[in-house]
Amino acid sequence: MKGGLVAAWLLGMGIVTWRDVHVQHRIPAPGQLLGISALFLGLAAVSEYAPAAGLATAVAWGLDVAALLDVLPQGLGAQISEAQSAEQPQAGGAPAAATGSAGGLARKKG
Repeated sequence: MKGGLVAAWLLGMGIVTWRDVHVQHRIPAPGQLLGISALFLGLAAVSEYAPAAGLATAVAWGLDVAALLDVLPQGLGAQISEAQSAEQPQAGGAPAAATGSAGGLARKKG
């Protein structure tokens, strides 16, 4: 069973590395690879209990399949990129508040 966990860990690292390099054109962050390793290390610790070894290996392979099919949530990285894209100014110039009705009221009084 230990060989199955090691193979699942290597495949998981490969999936994450390939996705980051191919899709996002950057190498994976060290913390990202460390988190994956910690997850599989936890599964290896669970597999030390003989009756749970098969379940731990199945969960490891299930996580790899989920990562391959892109089923898992993107995590903090996706939240950061969404926040950055929301903060970027809209094309076309001035913010909406400057072109609202308040500007029209100021002209009528003057």
